[in-house]
Amino acid sequence: MWQQNSTWKRHWELRSADSLLAELHFNSAFGSLATATAAGFAWTFKRSGFFSPIVTARAAGVDTDIATYQPHWPQSKGRLLVGPEQLEFRTVSFWGNCWTLFASQAQELIAFENTGLFHHGANVTVHESARSRADLPLLLAFCWYLLVLYMEDSSAAVTATTAACIA
Repeated sequence: MWQQNSTWKRHWELRSADSLLAELHFNSAFGSLATATAAGFAWTFKRSGFFSPIVTARAAGVDTDIATYQPHWPQSKGRLLVGPEQLEFRTVSFWGNCWTLFASQAQELIAFENTGLFHHGANVTVHESARSRADLPLLLAFCWYLLVLYMEDSSAAVTATTAACIA
């Protein structure tokens, strides 16, 4: 389960029972640059662009992308490229609280079910088809980063709409 321990910090931990499996933290209170660690690896994630955003993953301290994500309108799905492999990350629920990473032929790899209102988190299911993947730690952290961005963007949109209605 991905869990946020403090509402005021942009920091999450992936835990299974009492074991810490991964961490994701944003480098500042604002902005999209984040660092993730898992299984002895460290990566940086960053979103760039506004009308055609792209999200990149890099090994920490390296200037070469190892994965990229490009959302598709209406941003409830997108294409994730890891090396030569193309994966699809999309919502599988009407309310957008359940997301799944798919390989080719709609093979489910990882599923996320968002939880919490003030402390964002997600129950994570790693399907058998993904358990032997060497890039599983990266995929778990990168997909969670994408969901955090999605949740923050959705919250900002609701706040702006509410403020416009009140004014």
